[in-house]
Amino acid sequence: MREAFFCVDRLSWEPQSGQKPVLCDVSFSLEKGHFYGILGANGSGKTSLLRHLLRLLPSEKTICLGGHFLEEYRQRELAGLVSYVPQTTVPEADFSVEELVMMGRTPHIGRFAAPKKEDRDAVQQAMCMTNCLDFADRSILCLSGGELQRAVTARAIAQGAEWIFLDEPVSHLDLRHQTELMEVLMILAGKKAATVVAVLHDVNLALRYCDELLLMKEGKLFCAGRTEDVGNAETFRAVYGMEFEEALTASGRRYLVPMLYR
Repeated sequence: MREAFFCVDRLSWEPQSGQKPVLCDVSFSLEKGHFYGILGANGSGKTSLLRHLLRLLPSEKTICLGGHFLEEYRQRELAGLVSYVPQTTVPEADFSVEELVMMGRTPHIGRFAAPKKEDRDAVQQAMCMTNCLDFADRSILCLSGGELQRAVTARAIAQGAEWIFLDEPVSHLDLRHQTELMEVLMILAGKKAATVVAVLHDVNLALRYCDELLLMKEGKLFCAGRTEDVGNAETFRAVYGMEFEEALTASGRRYLVPMLYR
């Protein structure tokens, strides 16, 4: 049996006492070196689950990372292990793209110290991977939504964390940049450079790039497993409450076509 590094044990959460739980008795394990996709309908608890894994919401000692509860980590220590690309980023200050990406190196740079060559190299590599070099000197206040998303993703990659969490990372990107970003994330996971966990809406992107899936329904983990085992029309029909027609592309890849009930 493979060693589990991120363990969630019966995580439940209700924003206010007496309200319907957003998450209910969720348990699973995440292992290093995979590309995980978290999918489910709106309101199924995907983003709430992600925020608990990042310690942005209290987990009350139901989540362990490397054998230690999340609450036991110092913030700087956790930042060296986990990076995050939120669904939406609102720029609040006038930094260049390169400066923004360099912020990802904060856990590795001593207080009041200047970036070293290894920091500058990590920033350049991350911007190259996300195609940000052409606008590295531009203010983040002047970027399109897609350009900003790529810059924020570059910051997460430059951080060099073992775990990269992303909340709908392709929602602001055009088709080409969606594909390029998913390729980058797949390569990072494939080379064991990071374990990638992404909330996704596009089931076909998940089928193409993720090797493991976690499917959420009404605040509960409906099922989890290898994409080839759980990523099928029958399972997605149960998760989304709609029909899917399964087809093969010319290259032999499976493709799911969503269809409303007739």
